[in-house]
Amino acid sequence: MILVLLAINHTPRNKAKLLMLIAEIAKSEETRVPCVKAGLISTLLLYLESEELSVVLQALRAIGNISYENEQAKSVLLECQGAEKIVKKLGDLEKNFDEKSDNRIELAACGSLLNVASDDGALADEAVSFGAISFLFGFVKQSVHSNPNLCQMALSALSVLVSSDKGKESFLEGEGVAILRMVLEESDDDELIDLGFEIITSLILDDNVKKALAKQGYTEYLLKVVSSLKDEKNDELAKQRVQSSADIIVMLLTEDESMKVLFGDGNGAVVKACISWLSSGNSHLEISGCLALGNFGRSDENCIKLVEIGAHEKLLDLLARTSKSEDPGRRQQAVFSALKNLSMPASNKVKLVESGCLDVILPLLSTSPFVQFKVLGTVRMLLMGQADVANKIAGSNEHMQTLVRCCQSSGHEGVKSEASRILALIVKQSRAGEISEQVIKFGGLTPIIEMVSSEHDIMQNEALIALALMSSTLKAEFYPKFRDSGLIQTLIKLIKTQGINPQTCYNAMAVLESFSLKEYFHRDLEVAGLNKALDDLTSHDNANVKKRALIILTRIKAQKIA
Repeated sequence: MILVLLAINHTPRNKAKLLMLIAEIAKSEETRVPCVKAGLISTLLLYLESEELSVVLQALRAIGNISYENEQAKSVLLECQGAEKIVKKLGDLEKNFDEKSDNRIELAACGSLLNVASDDGALADEAVSFGAISFLFGFVKQSVHSNPNLCQMALSALSVLVSSDKGKESFLEGEGVAILRMVLEESDDDELIDLGFEIITSLILDDNVKKALAKQGYTEYLLKVVSSLKDEKNDELAKQRVQSSADIIVMLLTEDESMKVLFGDGNGAVVKACISWLSSGNSHLEISGCLALGNFGRSDENCIKLVEIGAHEKLLDLLARTSKSEDPGRRQQAVFSALKNLSMPASNKVKLVESGCLDVILPLLSTSPFVQFKVLGTVRMLLMGQADVANKIAGSNEHMQTLVRCCQSSGHEGVKSEASRILALIVKQSRAGEISEQVIKFGGLTPIIEMVSSEHDIMQNEALIALALMSSTLKAEFYPKFRDSGLIQTLIKLIKTQGINPQTCYNAMAVLESFSLKEYFHRDLEVAGLNKALDDLTSHDNANVKKRALIILTRIKAQKIA
């Protein structure tokens, strides 16, 4: 019936009224599918070519309303190149835009495209292919001050189109990046600004977008938002804007090129701002500051510069403060993530220790397993290649007691393993008999020996290297500790194991060789069957294992003859 009425040669005014009636009817969900079945879509698309603007306006409204959450309508539109036709009209309107008019038809065109493209990737890509993003940004640019409603509708349509790969490419190719920044900086309309943030947030995972935003100076605006609104504690909108701005900055730093642009040799505004966030008293900003520094610290050069300007001291101050707060978890995790990166360069390790890093973080080993694990990971980073750090830890009764207590913890295997590895590393880095004695005095020998039976080769070998050093540097008064520990039996059982990693076998023999040089252990080694085990290894497939077994066996026999 409606098609019949449309076919009658009405005046443009009556034709527009009839199309307006269709648009109003299609506002109701139950009428949309019947409109499609009646064949209205293809007819409505024809009216987009009308020279009568009132007819075009109502046709756009009708198409948009029928298409709203209507898969059948979208399917027909795809067959009829509906998105292309709407975009063509959009282009004509954008080219002839008049900010002094009411812009109702432009608003209808943007709204129609929004409904057509929503939740339909094929129609969205079709619209993008015919230049929709460029036209929509044209509307945004021309209406941001004159018609906020139109600007909002254009941005809403853009938020749908830019989500696809084609949409991102089109966004980056044109003026979109600059226009979006202009909306954020120049508009005083909260809804427009929120839409701008939504679009950036939806795009920020794309590395090319990150580079474009960094180069276009978006962080200047974002830092200004944080600076001006961070103290508005009772304003939810301001709080949300601050958090969104900080989150976007952190995300920009996850891409190498944009991170380099924003680092600015450590003197960039973003670096300074992120360090200042650490003492802001705002939990979200403090976490964001830590994450930003962690992202900056992906290169040794940046890490060294950050420590030179004192970033580590601010991190340690934050850690000390948050340890006394009610809910320190997320902030502590963020601080440790940043500290771990900063502690990678050798020169930074010394500075971190000199600044009291260990005194701040080691007491936290008495807190939750989660925090313990983070603390231990940072300590292990600081220990790598640093005998002074090993000596400092071993020289503290409190630190040693805490480490050994962590090794004995049955509630968290990760904590137990990490603490045991640190004890082994302390021995390895110090290479001093006094330090090995300290480890044994506080009960650290047992956890290291337990590592020998680990299912992980790396842990086994860390333990064996530490045990080789301990057994070769210790005074005779500590020999009974080794005898009572059952280590010799454990090692001989290990080298007799079929399929053992050759390096593990080699390192285990090194410990046994050290014992074989001490008369105190000769009887223990003989009873445990060392000679037989070594004899079997002289036919091992691995040349190094075979050679080492033969050397040790020859030396033992020579000792007997002597």
